[in-house]
Amino acid sequence: MELRKGAETPTTVTLGWDPVPGADGYLFYADGKRVSRTFDPKRKTVKFSKGPSSFVVEAVRFAKVDAAAYPPAPPATYTKVAPRVA
Repeated sequence: MELRKGAETPTTVTLGWDPVPGADGYLFYADGKRVSRTFDPKRKTVKFSKGPSSFVVEAVRFAKVDAAAYPPAPPATYTKVAPRVA
């Protein structure tokens, strides 16, 4: 994926890209730290605050899982304990 610099203000920069076929969403990184995400596969721009020296946009695809292959989790329980009286 190739990023393109779009609009720029004194405090922000907008980056754009062509949507990645088959992507389920995108993760956004600034200086190696994830700063945001989207689950909109049609999204093609993101606005970052200026300051970081590097920006990354990563296309993600979610695995399809067969729910029948995993048993349901046991129900959560909560037991109230009476306070001790000395």
